[in-house]
This record gives sequence, structure tokens and C-alpha cells, in this order.
Amino acid sequence: MTEQAGKKADMDHVHLSDDGKHVVILDQSKLPGKTEYLTLETAQDIYEAIVTCDR
Repeated sequence: MTEQAGKKADMDHVHLSDDGKHVVILDQSKLPGKTEYLTLETAQDIYEAIVTCDR
């Protein structure tokens, strides 16, 4: 792994919840002023996060 790839892996933009049941993503629409994460619990949540990401 290159140094640059290693740095990207250290960024925690997408990960599983502590219980491993949900996807947690960085809400980039709040950047740079606020760091906020969204917990996506269902396929519908994931769909809506993808569809609304460019609005």
C-alpha cells in the first residue's frame, strides 16, 4: 500500500456502526463548517443518501 493510499484508509468517512448492523457515513453536505455523520439503517436510507447527495 502506498503512503497516500494508507492516509485515505485512515480517514473514517464510511464505516459500520459499533454493533455492525448499520452503515455510518460522513455527511459531506455539512462540510467544512460542521462534521456530522449519518447512520443508514435500511436500504431506503442508503438510497436516499445517494439520491440526495448532489442536491
